[in-house]
Amino acid sequence: MSGFACMYFQDPSLVQFQQRLETSRGRSNLQTLFNVHQTPKESQMREVLDSYSSESFAPVFKDFHERLRRHHHLKEYEILPNTLMCVIDGTQHYSSKSISCKCCLHKTHKNGDKTYYHSVLQGAIMHPDKRQVLPVMPEAIKNGDGKEKQDCEINAAKRFVNRLYKAHPRQKFILGGDSLMSRQPLIEDVLNKNMHYLFVAKPTDHVFMYEWLDAFPELPTTEYVDEKEKTHRFYWQNDVPLNGGADAIKVNYLEYQQIDESGKVTFKNS
Repeated sequence: MSGFACMYFQDPSLVQFQQRLETSRGRSNLQTLFNVHQTPKESQMREVLDSYSSESFAPVFKDFHERLRRHHHLKEYEILPNTLMCVIDGTQHYSSKSISCKCCLHKTHKNGDKTYYHSVLQGAIMHPDKRQVLPVMPEAIKNGDGKEKQDCEINAAKRFVNRLYKAHPRQKFILGGDSLMSRQPLIEDVLNKNMHYLFVAKPTDHVFMYEWLDAFPELPTTEYVDEKEKTHRFYWQNDVPLNGGADAIKVNYLEYQQIDESGKVTFKNS
């Protein structure tokens, strides 16, 4: 409960959490809100928390989702009927040049030094009209026992998709992600789980696809002007080959541009 309190109070570290609890008010909050009457030391909290596998928290996320579904709160987050948008992205949460473990990822610098780190692929259910996001069980990006090749974000994404499907087999999802996710193996995994996807595609990452699109004199387009005189313009093309391979998957391309009153493009994404 003290570890949860650290996150609840949004302290940036266990050390600062411990320092803040030295005040009487902080100690009172810990007792009143979390029923913790003996404040643990920072080293003790680390020792206790490190003994738990992150996998043990998966049922908490599933139960959280089921309670929201049962009381119809997820309806407010539906992008399409019975369809939720789940956005995924990787983030690094530990880094050190001296302290490491057998699960650490590592990066070797030009001077020979190594940096050890831990990352995680986090997913959350989002809606453009909602400030609150609903987290789902994250997927650790870490090296496994006996594996020579390092784990990576795209492999973690495949595991994430499989876990999400197993946890919520009747729920429809649209997965959102950056350009790293818009690769054929992951897209095929997403489609095999009867999910949709909306992944960013950068020109530098998908050279063949953009060259294929450039062959068209112009793409279908539509636009509208909002109350602030900004123009929102959309281009699209269906059945676009993702890459130049013989077995390339066909995708639907969508480009969005935001244009100010002077005609300048202020935002662009595809």
